[in-house]
Amino acid sequence: MKKRLFVTDLDGTLLNTKKEIPLFTAQSIQKIVENGDYFTVASARTPATVVPMLSGIPINAPAVLMNGVILFDLEKRSALRVEYIPNHTALQVVQAFEKHQRYGFLYHYDRDEIEVHYQNLNTLCEQEFYTIRKGKAYKKFVQTEDFYPLIDGRVVYFAVIGGYEELEPLSKSIAKIDGIDFVFYKDVYAQDVYYLEIYSEKANKENGIRNLKRLVPCSRTIAFGDNYNDMGMFRCADECYAVENSVPELKQMADGIIPCNEEEGVAQKLREFLTKDTL
Repeated sequence: MKKRLFVTDLDGTLLNTKKEIPLFTAQSIQKIVENGDYFTVASARTPATVVPMLSGIPINAPAVLMNGVILFDLEKRSALRVEYIPNHTALQVVQAFEKHQRYGFLYHYDRDEIEVHYQNLNTLCEQEFYTIRKGKAYKKFVQTEDFYPLIDGRVVYFAVIGGYEELEPLSKSIAKIDGIDFVFYKDVYAQDVYYLEIYSEKANKENGIRNLKRLVPCSRTIAFGDNYNDMGMFRCADECYAVENSVPELKQMADGIIPCNEEEGVAQKLREFLTKDTL
């Protein structure tokens, strides 16, 4: 039996501020896998950005992506499980968008490809989001006039980007809708930019890792994170560690605080686990 399952968030945790996995971190992951343990990621990112980012990194367990929407086999490039938003629930989300005149992006998932639908790119945040991600494998951007015809059983995710004061009223309306879960958090890379991400109530990092543990014969789960969407992951882990740059609420849940992402805190902690194994 494999001994442990190590699961880490990406942005703000494993990745540095350049959105890269440094050499020392990559080597530390390699040693963990060679030691007989499992290593994988749990991220808000989609397969389109995670697959190339982790190229060459020895991930040996399915990844929990889009905050738990997809349990994804990185080797086979295929979803093992997808949590869709029920049609009646997606309809209420779009109605809330209309009420607040903020639409963002609607995600369809079908046959291992994501279609990201949008009505307009009215803000600089939305334009940058689109520019960085367009043209990637496994993801296609589609402009549409109306979200309602897209509510067809394949909706998995909504993402709205903007300032805190712009999105906070919308987040309160979203919180009243049954059948969904959401996170409202600050971008770790851009100042004064916030994300409101909405998905099925069954789709979160906590449930994603519970589903993962049914597939992975592990004795313990160790999690690393930095933000609000990592709280569920911390709740279902046997041990959890927050990087120094984490939000205060996550630090309060953690079993320990490790150096910040720029100092490769996750890698340092992995080496500590390996050192203890040899004692």
